[in-house]
Amino acid sequence: MYNPSLTRCRKNTSHICLMRAEQRQNAIVTLSDQSHQELEELRRQKKKMQDEHEKQTNELNREIIQKENELALLNDEITDLRNLKTLQHQQMCRIAELENELTVMQSFHSESLVALKAHFLEKKKNYEQEARDKLQALRTTAIMEASHCLMDYTKKVYEENKHLNEILKQLVQRYQDLQRQNDHLQKQQQQLQLERNFAQGLHCHHVFAHVQSQQHQHQQFQTQRNPPQQPPKIDRRF
Repeated sequence: MYNPSLTRCRKNTSHICLMRAEQRQNAIVTLSDQSHQELEELRRQKKKMQDEHEKQTNELNREIIQKENELALLNDEITDLRNLKTLQHQQMCRIAELENELTVMQSFHSESLVALKAHFLEKKKNYEQEARDKLQALRTTAIMEASHCLMDYTKKVYEENKHLNEILKQLVQRYQDLQRQNDHLQKQQQQLQLERNFAQGLHCHHVFAHVQSQQHQHQQFQTQRNPPQQPPKIDRRF
């Protein structure tokens, strides 16, 4: 027998089941997506951690290599210091030996040094005396040579002055002769100027007389050509 309420209830139940199944499916998909995202995030974090680990490993390797190099340098310096200490010890021993030898040599040669010093002082004294003698001889020679040079120079200056005086006298005599000759020439020039002035005056007088003579002759000639006319007589009887 058909029961509508039961049928409706079944439909509702089926619909609810479908909705729940769909929700579960969506939840599963959502969880799957979240899991996938979380997995990707974990992979990125893992990659980042691996990169950081590799970077830190490289840094540590570089630091280890640097420390190893520094350690090698320190070992070299330690070796050099050991060698230096050994060399220093050897040098100190050699210095001690040389000091002992020097002490022995000083004690052995002390008398020789005293004798050499005395001999040196004696030779120094002799050389100083010889130098003073040579200096005195050179001074005397220089004074004599200077005296001779001064005498020669004085004689030379005297001769030059004498020669210059002769030349000066000749020049004075020549000047006086030229002065007298100049005076004579000036007098001749003045005389010639007077004669020239007189000749010019005489020439002017002759020219003036000639001009007057020409004018007089011209007037006579004009008079002969054009005799003067008598004025007409006026009859005064009236």
